[in-house]
Amino acid sequence: MPNQVDSRNPAPRARTTALPARALILAGLLAGSLVLSPATGPAHAARTAAPVTVTVWDIQTGVQQKEAIAQATAFNKAHPGINVQYTFFQNDPYKTKLSIAIGAHKGPDIFMGWGGGILKSYIDAGAVADLTSAVNADPAWKNRYTPSVLGPVTFGGHIYGIPYNATTPEVIFYNKAIFKQYNLKVPTTWPQLEQIIKVLQSHNVIPFSLDGKSEWPEMMILQYLADRVGGSAALNDIALRKSGASFNTPAWISAFTQAQALVKANAFENGFASFNYDTNDSAQLFYSGRSAMMFMGVWQIGNAQSNAPKFLPKMGFFAVPSVPGGKGNVNDIVGVPANYYSVASTSKNQAAAIEFLKNQLNPGYSSWILSQGQVPPVQNLNTSTIADPLVKAQVAMLAKASDYQLALDQLLPPQLAQKFLDLTGSLFALSITPQQFATQMQATTAAYFAAHH
Repeated sequence: MPNQVDSRNPAPRARTTALPARALILAGLLAGSLVLSPATGPAHAARTAAPVTVTVWDIQTGVQQKEAIAQATAFNKAHPGINVQYTFFQNDPYKTKLSIAIGAHKGPDIFMGWGGGILKSYIDAGAVADLTSAVNADPAWKNRYTPSVLGPVTFGGHIYGIPYNATTPEVIFYNKAIFKQYNLKVPTTWPQLEQIIKVLQSHNVIPFSLDGKSEWPEMMILQYLADRVGGSAALNDIALRKSGASFNTPAWISAFTQAQALVKANAFENGFASFNYDTNDSAQLFYSGRSAMMFMGVWQIGNAQSNAPKFLPKMGFFAVPSVPGGKGNVNDIVGVPANYYSVASTSKNQAAAIEFLKNQLNPGYSSWILSQGQVPPVQNLNTSTIADPLVKAQVAMLAKASDYQLALDQLLPPQLAQKFLDLTGSLFALSITPQQFATQMQATTAAYFAAHH
């Protein structure tokens, strides 16, 4: 997932923490710069103590990327002993590049991720610094965030990541002007959604735009359907390796069947399998009014602000509807509680990297996130003056949610996530049946957990 994105391992043999010696060295450098005389201080410091460079890999784009750079620039100015430098990547290529770099111990000081299974695999490999001591030593820092947001980066009671941007539930976006034109009401049940699809098709409007080439946008449809049919336990029990948990169950087969029914009903644009999220392919259909709806995370609001600001007044969203007879709660959310920054265990600049992490979701940046139509996962957030309807709708959705499930391709271990994505592409291409999906996915899952008991 992107945004991550779409952009997601047991404790390492020897957990790595920020080294006290490095922390003392950094503190000494910073303290030394404060006692230098005005006449000789800056020039002497430049000759004897060059700033420590902290490299950060991320996938932000548009205004989010610009603001990240602005935040780093302000941090560098306030911390003359540290120089934070960003490198940005596209969502899907980033995942591959980071995996290779982590394996070769040549990654950046700080890398972004989604928590969950992929981060856990890096932790198992001893590639991620344990931040627990640093976080616990600074209560004001630790208490800045909503408690639940640290869940996807906490393993065995140890913290391996820090949230740095908005919480991003996945929803169904819709064009309010099109719904008004054809007298359509926001659906609360799946049959109502199916009826809307038929009405839109009768007016030659594409019901949903979908980036099938990226696969994870298709995956979110499957995960939500499984949640609405079988409840949050449908996936959570598998991720927690609970006895009897399986993909080969009626809930999952039903989810696969209903998703495939959307394909058979031509609910998506022609050729959707070739549409790529990273190049805004299906978003352009949505922004232009050729499609009426789009399954996507609320990060799409920022995308629209950058790429189609005039469309924003037409943009609304609603929760994925309930499925008749299903066990799921319509208020439950699937998505990304936040994106996270983790520190590489091989970093030679861990003390400086942690200092930068302490700056994440500061009050100024949190206010900026609100101004961009998203909600930061921080405590004591003043939302009383919010006028933006998209932001108010998110606040209301988050307040009602009793469960917030991490996106499947982040929650599961990487090997299982990739298998699920591969099968998803095949399911939406109608080249496998729902039962074949369930059987193959469960066989891979059982084999993986048996090998990693």
